This record gives sequence, structure tokens and C-alpha cells, in this order.
Amino acid sequence: MCVFVFEANISGPHVELKSRKGQTEVHITDPPMKMKNLRNVFGSISYLIHYWKEGEETKEELIREQNRIMLPSLEPQVSYCVQVAVLCSTITISDFSNVTCVTNTASDEVESWFIAVLLLGSFLVVSMTGVLIFLAVWYSYRVFRMIYPDDKLPEPLIEYLCEWPPSSVLLSAPPKENVHEVRILHEETHDTQQAERPIRAQNNQTDCWTTADIKERDEEQRLLDEIKL
Repeated sequence: MCVFVFEANISGPHVELKSRKGQTEVHITDPPMKMKNLRNVFGSISYLIHYWKEGEETKEELIREQNRIMLPSLEPQVSYCVQVAVLCSTITISDFSNVTCVTNTASDEVESWFIAVLLLGSFLVVSMTGVLIFLAVWYSYRVFRMIYPDDKLPEPLIEYLCEWPPSSVLLSAPPKENVHEVRILHEETHDTQQAERPIRAQNNQTDCWTTADIKERDEEQRLLDEIKL
């Protein structure tokens, strides 16, 4: 219960604002009194706090008994202004303080959804890395086993292969194929000469001549020509 002591011209309290990590704190200092302390004079007192966004008319109101108050629901990077008066019960017993403004800092708290996304992304990265490492080790092991297999041939088979002489058929050179060139000539009649030309035999319809026969015939023809002369 307030004990009213009438003293004229009670000035407003001193107000100091501090903003840190997205919160603004109001530090209130009681106005000086000629007689003792304000709380000793009036008994129980409280503080009427008005705060608003700088440049706006709408004000929020708080009543607190503590001289250190944290303003609720402030937006980051926004400037707020504060005025404070002293209350005794519900009666204002002092002037309002001077208007004090400060810019609320940005909050360094991480949103819960961002933490969830970060954890999910980290889990996916770790999982993919683990799978890639497993596949790399597995394929390396398979390649190593292909180059250096564990299974060995039975000893009797190894001894048999080592003692078995190589086959003469496999080592012998391939047989040489004998090829004989055959030339087939046919007679062509011209006014001045006869030439040799290879032809293809067709169903025994064309007479086949050898080179010796053609030369003999040419010799006979030459002798006949000389006799005629």
C-alpha cells in the first residue's frame, strides 16, 4: 500500500536502453529525492513503460516493479522508443522520462527449421560418403582378387602340365601349299599379227592353245609367207 507524501515536481526517472542479440533491455533509475529514497518515501512503487516503433503513434504499455525490464516481441533491425513514469498503486506520481530510442539488434538465434534442414543435409552427405567409400573398397577388393586369386590348381594337375611334352603338331610349321601358275590362251585372228591373251575355258566350245603351239603355228605361217614371196 502506497503512503502518499505530497512533494511537488517529482521528475521522471532516468532511462537507459541496451540492445543485444535481438533483445532490448530497459534500465530504470529512480528520480532523485530531497528526502531519503523514493521507495522509502512512497513504499511500494512500480513503473509505467510506454514503448513504440520510432515514427509510429501506436504505443505498447507495460507495468513492472523491477527496474530492469526486457521489452517483449521486438522486431530485429527496428528502432524503438521508450518513456517511463513512476507509479504508486495506479497513480502516476512522477513525470514521464525523456524519450529514449535504440535500434533493436538482429537475433543470433538459429531457427528450428534451419537446424532441421542442416541436420538432414549433414546426414545425407555422411550417408553418401559412406556408400561411396564402401563401393570403392569393394571394387578394389574384387579387382585385387581377379589379379591375385585365392584358388589354385590341384597339385596333380600342375605336375601333369609341367611334365607333359609339348605337342609336335602344335609346334610344327604349317604345311606349304604348292601353287602352279596356269595360263590359258586363245587364238585371235588379225590382219597383221596374233597376240597372246589369257582366256577362260567355257564348256569345251573354245580351242585351247598352249604357248608352244602358238609359237609353232607362227613359225609355219612365217615359212608360208616366205614361200609365197
